[in-house]
Amino acid sequence: MPVIRARRLRGALPELRPMMGLSAAEALARVLSFGYYLLAARELAPAGFGTLRYTILLATVAFGLLQVLTWTLTRELGAARGDPRAGAAVLGTGLAVAGSLWAASALACVAAAVAGLTGSATAAGLVAVLSGSAVFQVYYGVARGVGEMGRAAGTYIGASAAQVAGFALLVVITDPSPEAAVAVYSLSSVVPVLVQELARPLLFRAGLSADRAALHAIVAIGGPLVAAQVGFLVWFSADQVWVEAQLGGRELGLYAAAKNLAQLFLVLPSGVAGVLIPRLAELQARGAMRRAQHMVAATTAGLLAATALLALVTSLLAAPLLEALYGASYRPAATPFTWLAVGMTAYAGFAALTSAAIGLGRPGVYTAGILLAAGLEVAWLLVVDTARSESAAIAVAGSIGIALSFVAVLLVRRPLGRGTRHPTG
Repeated sequence: MPVIRARRLRGALPELRPMMGLSAAEALARVLSFGYYLLAARELAPAGFGTLRYTILLATVAFGLLQVLTWTLTRELGAARGDPRAGAAVLGTGLAVAGSLWAASALACVAAAVAGLTGSATAAGLVAVLSGSAVFQVYYGVARGVGEMGRAAGTYIGASAAQVAGFALLVVITDPSPEAAVAVYSLSSVVPVLVQELARPLLFRAGLSADRAALHAIVAIGGPLVAAQVGFLVWFSADQVWVEAQLGGRELGLYAAAKNLAQLFLVLPSGVAGVLIPRLAELQARGAMRRAQHMVAATTAGLLAATALLALVTSLLAAPLLEALYGASYRPAATPFTWLAVGMTAYAGFAALTSAAIGLGRPGVYTAGILLAAGLEVAWLLVVDTARSESAAIAVAGSIGIALSFVAVLLVRRPLGRGTRHPTG
């Protein structure tokens, strides 16, 4: 039996290499992006930096439907690999839908700003960030869907590098304003897309089309993910809202530092999902379900092990790490960070299983799991009577741990690959 398992693992290694490569690229890109934020925080007044972060946050919320579309495009383009006509239909239909969703989201941003609902974030800033994010995320999703991981890596790293370089140049030539920082953030997302499209077109290849079958497939996968996106936003942000309301601004600042550091745990799950979803869709379309199941098992085990190791190391070094990044006053954030590290380890397993479910045509598994996590976290925060920031971190860890168990039970009762089919038939 161990020999058979070892052979299966060796057979899965070629499938895992693109995930490791894309995860490494995302790690580098996130480090560069983190550098942009550190530079902006030092150059802008606290209020100006708050305007920058708040504008990006609101634009990210407005981007929700487009985010769902990028996941769906990645999956459907993976399923269409090897069929140029189907791929052209999915891409053409997806771009048309993206344009419509961008227009609706931009109008919503303008309306919210005119109604005075956006605080320090202006309509121009919101539309700029929304537009840059749309170009970047759609292109990134398409590149992963068609299997061009080098293009995807170049897009992510290029955008982050342009952020840092653009803002550094701005610092040299002028005293940057929050509006200028927003402009740099937005334009940097477009730069690598333009460069790669001029060198080797992907979006504007001849033969793109749009049809009802492709639209039906996009809606069939994307529909359940709309609720999932809402659930993820609640699960990821409710703890910070609770800390601010219960403990005040200073504790929120400490907790936010721990939360920002914990975001490094998103690198591996994001890289894995970017490769796993389209590849499993391709294997399902070919009828290679046994190979797909082996890939899911190897990926889940590897991701859990790597994340657990990362969580252990960073938890042991949390206090000095937080001090080195943010200053000595942030050392108390080490306690909530440890709980957040536990939670993000559970999230890694959750992300692997639910990404596999999306790739194999069962997006409802992710929707049910993340909505459960969001509901449990909110319920815990409503009843907890301990006014400490680690209570919020425990809510994050406990809710996603239970959600992981719930998803595992769902997939044991109805394994992936059994009774699933491509949405187009």
